[in-house]
Amino acid sequence: MPFKQGEIVGAYKIIEQLGQGGMATVYKAYHAALDRYVELKVLHPDLNGDPTFTARFQREARVIAKLEHPHIVPVHDFAEYDKYPYLVMKFIEGETLSERLKRGPLTSAEINDVVDSVGAALTYAHQQGILHRDVKPSNVLIATDGHIYLADFGLARIAQSGESTLSSDAILGTPQYISPEQAIGKKDLNEGTDIYSFGIMMYEMVVGRVPFISDTPFSIIHDHIYSPLPLPRTVNPSVPESVEDVLLKALDKERVNRYGTVSEMETAFKSAWDTAGVPMRGTAVMLPKTVAQKTGKTSGEVNAHLTGSAKSAGGAEMSQKSKTKLPLWSFVALGVAIVICCLFAVFFLGLFNKFRPLLPLINPTEIATPVPTQFDFCSGEQTWLNRDYFPEREIQYCRDQDHYLTGLVFNDGEWTAVLGKDVSYTNQIYLTNPELPKDKIREYWDQGFDITDVTYGNGEWFVVMSEGTGFTNQSYISDANFPDADIQDYWKKDYSISEMSYGNGTWMVVMSKGTRFTVQVYFSGATFPEDKIRNYWDAGYDITSVTYGNALWTVVMSEGSGFENQYYYKESSFPEDGIKEDWDNDYFITDLTFGDSLWIVVMSKLK
Repeated sequence: MPFKQGEIVGAYKIIEQLGQGGMATVYKAYHAALDRYVELKVLHPDLNGDPTFTARFQREARVIAKLEHPHIVPVHDFAEYDKYPYLVMKFIEGETLSERLKRGPLTSAEINDVVDSVGAALTYAHQQGILHRDVKPSNVLIATDGHIYLADFGLARIAQSGESTLSSDAILGTPQYISPEQAIGKKDLNEGTDIYSFGIMMYEMVVGRVPFISDTPFSIIHDHIYSPLPLPRTVNPSVPESVEDVLLKALDKERVNRYGTVSEMETAFKSAWDTAGVPMRGTAVMLPKTVAQKTGKTSGEVNAHLTGSAKSAGGAEMSQKSKTKLPLWSFVALGVAIVICCLFAVFFLGLFNKFRPLLPLINPTEIATPVPTQFDFCSGEQTWLNRDYFPEREIQYCRDQDHYLTGLVFNDGEWTAVLGKDVSYTNQIYLTNPELPKDKIREYWDQGFDITDVTYGNGEWFVVMSEGTGFTNQSYISDANFPDADIQDYWKKDYSISEMSYGNGTWMVVMSKGTRFTVQVYFSGATFPEDKIRNYWDAGYDITSVTYGNALWTVVMSEGSGFENQYYYKESSFPEDGIKEDWDNDYFITDLTFGDSLWIVVMSKLK
């Protein structure tokens, strides 16, 4: 970090670091003479030594300083301090569109405002002969008063004169939103590249996810260049057909087939909603078309996804046939091949320079968190994943490796999923909806599925249902209060608590008949009840479910779990290293939850 909190940089006092991107670190600073806060964008130290890059940074400042538009973040100043060039921009109090999307679907008014504001900003910039080249939700700022700005024209180039603000062999952008021509390094970019990236953003707002998702930026870039676009209505059938047509045209691989201008695309997008006769709205759910037809889903209902493997809270083991899919190593090999070819080409062209990237400069906050290689991503008996988005594609990949979803937790904007192999399930789906999807649960009960996991996160309920559980019957209780009396009644009928969760002011307690549990108890407390857990361990019980809800920890312990031994982690951060060691000693995650700033991860050893 080049600047420290409290440091005086020219006329500015550093207040705090706001973020870090592919080329620069961003700070909030204070200008005493003008009595205002500003944003400083400071060139990264590892790029500072390249005179070409520094000159490009200076040219970038002059380019974006020409842009004066109500929806473009203005540049106030440019300077250099202690050999660190920096831009001074208006400080916007608020959040990014990326942060807003994590909180749930956009309203009709929000989508309309984003399309109008970003469209107007791009149209104006294009009229000045300037491209953005990195249009994405994290570069769209939503001020506290609702005003929307497009930020970071730092990757722009002057299209009109052909003078580039980038070096000739650098490719800049963010993998999820990069255009095919930008990804392959074409020099003659035009408005089409911004239209494509803007189209990806529209796709994400209305479909619920970006079209291409993978563990590596290389495979995402490959998909933008070569793979057909996942049809919006196949991913989410609630998308109107007229809107799908607009997205298909905007995201054509060939830029000549896209819209000629941003305003043309913007007009077509709004007209498509009018043609459909439905309100413009966002969505945060993805659904394969085959499942939609099977479940009879219509617009506005819950979504069901076929998923990979899982292990129940009680440790029951399950399995499922997998679909044929390209293995992960093929994408890695492709990425390595691309890098080798690029290095070979630039070497013989005399273009090699260690400061000039041959692949996109990637903003780490825009790509999936890499799966730690020491955990053997869905190649061992159990795997956990941590993502800042719901890991739909990763779950599908794990299903191809015969892993099923066994645990799911949402915490502080991130999903943690646990997947296991060699279990007794024969099929699995998951349902998502802002409200408990009661009708869909009944529908899948009728088809032989049982609830094996429930969680509430990011404004939605996630209910995992599996075939082959061994349960003879199942029910659930949903109530604002913990349903003590109902649980007692079900116990008398030989049901056991197999899963429970708390979210949106509601308890969801799943009662199943045919479990291997012989006796059950549960207890609650404002602090995690460690003493009671030890007492029941000594009496032959094991933890089979734990959750935090309504400011209380609730722990279910059962006899007859089939565990030889058990313990748990109580940590402020996810205990990655400990879990790896436990796996080596034949322990597995049988339950996990997060609450009151603590991770509780239960590790059990089967007899």
